[in-house]
Amino acid sequence: MRGGVVAGRPLTSAIKIATHNTHIVALFDAVRSLMATPEKTKRQIGFQTKGKDRSFTNARERGG
Repeated sequence: MRGGVVAGRPLTSAIKIATHNTHIVALFDAVRSLMATPEKTKRQIGFQTKGKDRSFTNARERGG
């Protein structure tokens, strides 16, 4: 064995380490994306009336 080559082939441990490194990088990328804070959506408070009858209005529409 000379120079990390056995019978004309590179050592399999070096190949395993390289593939493990790529898998570890992918794993950390996935964990980072899961840990990212989600965008908050602004929810409207109150209720909506159906139809054109606007006898109930919210405070913004009344100006107060």
